[in-house]
Amino acid sequence: MMQPVGVKFEIHRLSDIISNFHLEVELLFLMSGEAEVTIADESFIMKKNSVIVVNSEKRHSVRTIENGMICIVKIDYQTISDYLGSSLFLFFCNSVAEKNGDYDKLISLLQKIIATMLMHGGKEDFGTYSLYYQLLDILSKKYLIDQHDARYLEHNNDSNKRIHEIICYMQSEYNREITLNELAENLYLSNAYLSRFFKKNFGKNFKDYLNEIRVVHAIDDLLGSEKTMTKIAMDNGFPSVSRFNQVFKELYHVSPLAYRESYLGQSKGDEPQKKASSDLVEEIKEYVYSEHIVTGEADENMISLEADVSNYRSMHKNWNRAINVGPLTDLMQGQVQSDLLHIHRELSVTYIRFWNLFDNYICDKDAQFNFTRLDRSIEFLLENKMKPFIVLGGKARDILAKFGTYIYYQDASENQFYKNTEAWKHLMKSFCVHILETFGVEEVSTWVFEIRKPQEWEGIYDDETEAKYEDWFEITVTQLRKYFPYVLIGGCEGAVGWTDHDEDGYAKLFEFWERIHFRPDFISAKVYPYENNLHSMNPEYMRDVLLKMNHIMEKYGYGAVPIMVTEWSNTVSNRDIYNDTCYKGAYLIRNLTMNMDMADKIIYWNASDVFGEYADSADILYGGVGILNKHGMPKPVFWAFQFLNGLYKYQICCARNYIVTTDGKGNYRILCNNLRNLGYEYHMGEVVLNDNESDYERYFENLDNLFLNIQLKNIRDGIYDIRRREVSKESGSLLDELIRWNKNSALKTKDVEYLRQTCQPKLTLKRDQAKGGRLNINVELGANAFELIEITYCMSNEMQKDE
Repeated sequence: MMQPVGVKFEIHRLSDIISNFHLEVELLFLMSGEAEVTIADESFIMKKNSVIVVNSEKRHSVRTIENGMICIVKIDYQTISDYLGSSLFLFFCNSVAEKNGDYDKLISLLQKIIATMLMHGGKEDFGTYSLYYQLLDILSKKYLIDQHDARYLEHNNDSNKRIHEIICYMQSEYNREITLNELAENLYLSNAYLSRFFKKNFGKNFKDYLNEIRVVHAIDDLLGSEKTMTKIAMDNGFPSVSRFNQVFKELYHVSPLAYRESYLGQSKGDEPQKKASSDLVEEIKEYVYSEHIVTGEADENMISLEADVSNYRSMHKNWNRAINVGPLTDLMQGQVQSDLLHIHRELSVTYIRFWNLFDNYICDKDAQFNFTRLDRSIEFLLENKMKPFIVLGGKARDILAKFGTYIYYQDASENQFYKNTEAWKHLMKSFCVHILETFGVEEVSTWVFEIRKPQEWEGIYDDETEAKYEDWFEITVTQLRKYFPYVLIGGCEGAVGWTDHDEDGYAKLFEFWERIHFRPDFISAKVYPYENNLHSMNPEYMRDVLLKMNHIMEKYGYGAVPIMVTEWSNTVSNRDIYNDTCYKGAYLIRNLTMNMDMADKIIYWNASDVFGEYADSADILYGGVGILNKHGMPKPVFWAFQFLNGLYKYQICCARNYIVTTDGKGNYRILCNNLRNLGYEYHMGEVVLNDNESDYERYFENLDNLFLNIQLKNIRDGIYDIRRREVSKESGSLLDELIRWNKNSALKTKDVEYLRQTCQPKLTLKRDQAKGGRLNINVELGANAFELIEITYCMSNEMQKDE
């Protein structure tokens, strides 16, 4: 990549660096280990976080004392010269020599650059370049020696000026055949004098120094181009490839090709080389985490935290008690029942929310009732240790492509029963008597009933309609309370946050409830992130809405009544590809962990993609809202629920990207997410994928990785088993696996079964040791990935020694 600011930033394992000269100013920053740095005739012992600037044309070398990492920043001579308007300049920057010097700001900036480079995988951008400019600014303002300083005058004596002339000439002519005689003629010196000068001031002869210059430039080509070895040798003044190889091996003890492969980590057949590169990255991460480096852009993407495991509180899991299915007709389907069995078994969901109980199959015009279909559905739930969550008040069946755009729409089947008050009263009485006689008062009292405004009257607020609704509501409540005085009854499933008139609507509802002496057991709402018929760009939408709702309820005397979000998702669409991606899982984790104390229950919409099936949904995945696809295969959002359920019951700490929990017995579970926000085009409804699902990532604001360092403090010393399960594009994502197959339809049964078995979260196991009451956990997540980490105490350190 081009270096527009004249700065090259490199991190290497600490190794011996032979004595050399160059025009570039070189900053050495020791990240770990210990080394002896010799500049001219002075030696300095560098330790962790010490920094030394080697001036242009100063002979220097590095000798390793203890293995570690070193950051080398090379600053172009011409860049500094042009800025200062002089070819003669001198820095004094040496934290080893100046024990009491002020180096904190410089070291902090170097650490920020390291963190930023790590975050971007070594790639540079304008943000990185801005940090380089800050580095140049600090060096020029704090560490540049004044021309009247004795050190400057000593540096710019006749001998140093001659060294400067020699280096400048050789740097400009290195790529052709030059001789000591040619250089002597240009400097008006004799060969013999110049040869002695070289030996004394450079510590080597002319030819050796020339070869070192050529190799340094050749390394730029090795790492920054795809040139062949022959081309690199010729471009840098070597007479042949064999001579280039010979000189390179003498200096670096490896061939040029091996050096290139080692640095880039791209050796196809050399796994040790790849591992060495990967291990270096891990060591850099460890350094960044241990130093708690936080930087501008890295604030959000590089997080270090200290979690005191001795300080925890009870946690309210409000997501795992219930889930939506849809109308009764969906609950009767074999695939939906199979999905519910799987969800109940794997996610411990107990209450199944459904609606539209009454249609012509149950009640005819002569008021004859047949509740057999309803009985079968309820019996299925009860036989499998699930419970009904029944919604009274018809809902239209609608399949939306996006807000306001319908693929399918059908009015509620119950609408016919709302026109006659006496007919509804008779139906409700018959229904209550039937379930009382069939299932018993004790059983029914464990169910939940939610009363909503029927679809026929939704959005209509004239006095006549409101009077009908109020009569209907009072009849419904009265009949339920008459036969089941202890059953949970609530309402009204309002769409909170979509308008600015939420308070007026709730105030009117509360006033009506007071008139009929109804005190709900819960107040329900549906929450979808829309404002003015468009997707909200507010990432805290759910929290803001629930805060608003809590405020309204408190104001009108309902503060003690539980809030139940009975429908919630990030979209109303059943054709949104992001329903099938890891984004949906990360979105779920972020919103549920951040709103545990805001509502008694939050019920996800929906259990199965079966709800959204239609003529256009032949594919394996089609953007449905279910946590399982139409074949019952888990999508990332399913794994998100499973990970959430895996959290322990006590919370240590929680923020947007993580939650740390404990069982109170010395074991811990951590759930992390790297939710990336969708951009403007998505929220404006302008996503166009043209049947190319693999392009879905381009609508995110960014796809940055997240780096987390979690230090568990006051933990019991000993050995811990650490079990990590991760869902990302590479593992646990059915959509991304289908993209890799380049196929989303017409799969054979055995292929579907193969996908069901293989699209699982990635599992890794290891052991780690807690010492001094601390255990360090490092996490790196790609965009929209999420990970559950289980930390289980295994044995004491003493027991391990005995083994």
